[in-house]
Amino acid sequence: MKLLDYKYYIWGILLVCTIISCERNIAVSTDDIDTDFFKDDAISRVFLKPGGRESSAGGYMDIRGGSLFDFSEMEKYYHDVDLAYTYGVETGNNLLTMDAKDVSFAEIGEEIEHAYPYKNKGELILFSEVTKEDKAWFDQLASVQDIRRGYDSVMGVLSSKYGAAVQPVKRLTNLKKGDIVLYNAINRKFKSIIYIEDVAGAANGSMVMSIKSDMTEQRYLQKPDIPLHKLSGWGDTLVFKVNTPLGDENYVDLLNRKVSKAEDLEGEDVSQITLLHVYDGISSGFYTMTSSYIGSSYRPELWNWINTLPNRNEMHWNRIDNHVKYLPGKTFEDLRNNNESLRSYGAYIGDNSWTSRFTGSTLVPGFVMWIKDKSNQTMGFLKVLEVDNNIGTCKVVLKYVHKE
Repeated sequence: MKLLDYKYYIWGILLVCTIISCERNIAVSTDDIDTDFFKDDAISRVFLKPGGRESSAGGYMDIRGGSLFDFSEMEKYYHDVDLAYTYGVETGNNLLTMDAKDVSFAEIGEEIEHAYPYKNKGELILFSEVTKEDKAWFDQLASVQDIRRGYDSVMGVLSSKYGAAVQPVKRLTNLKKGDIVLYNAINRKFKSIIYIEDVAGAANGSMVMSIKSDMTEQRYLQKPDIPLHKLSGWGDTLVFKVNTPLGDENYVDLLNRKVSKAEDLEGEDVSQITLLHVYDGISSGFYTMTSSYIGSSYRPELWNWINTLPNRNEMHWNRIDNHVKYLPGKTFEDLRNNNESLRSYGAYIGDNSWTSRFTGSTLVPGFVMWIKDKSNQTMGFLKVLEVDNNIGTCKVVLKYVHKE
């Protein structure tokens, strides 16, 4: 009887091994499928130290793979990222799920909102005021069952403490050393208990995280074949040169970043010309193509000729003396050079006053112009870098909408 039991036992082991072997062979048969297998009696242990933008470690975290990425690597890996880290003076150390909203307060938040066409969904829950006993409890988590019971236990403690079911969030701010964070990866199919080992506020911030996860659920994820938006903080530099005062002007197509002379416009559709740069022998000036000030304060004969050009584009301009007035700590250089960000920032400012010219002592290095169309929709921002009023040149940097 005992011998028969052993035989059945051995055959059972062989059958299980065969099934597992077959399953693995089938699952990895295509290159575009990510497949993860984990033993039922083991948990994933990951130790990550995300940092701000200048950190080589990067601020994007793949908890399944135990990897960190910066933005330059995200084109290949954005579909594998679970959480993002960013640091702010007011908000301290932040953790964000990739489907977080209204987080454009920081560069990584800007990217999360506008750059990634596919975003893994997740939920965060904070357990603060952690004791030494709580830390010892975390250190002892060693099995899948430990993680499952531990996750539910923390949820129960929080519910008892606050008298209601705890609502998960997409962003946690001002995280401190010793905090415990629960993370539910909704479409990546795992749960994690995260202990914040250390935080730093120097430079762009950093945070040391010990992560224990239940990843036993097998996952088959088709990688999305969607291109990543090319976000950039850099602008385009244009130089306006005037050869003859009161006789030579620059007609600027901001959308195409192109500067033309009057002879280039004869018989042409000028609907794309959004800025006229002039030099009167004393100082530079900017006019829109529909500004009557061209005739009254610059050259009447030029205004008469411009009136014969078809499809002139009406534009509205504002002067922005200080971006800090609107977003503390922000400057023109902090503006992201992509359509969504520029328009969102313009909507945030929300000023509908406007003018059609800027001249004289106004145009000095550091001057920033907010450019809108006739319906007051933001088209971009322009900053004066250099002005030479001896020869009539003006160098500007432009952050303006791109063709969609």
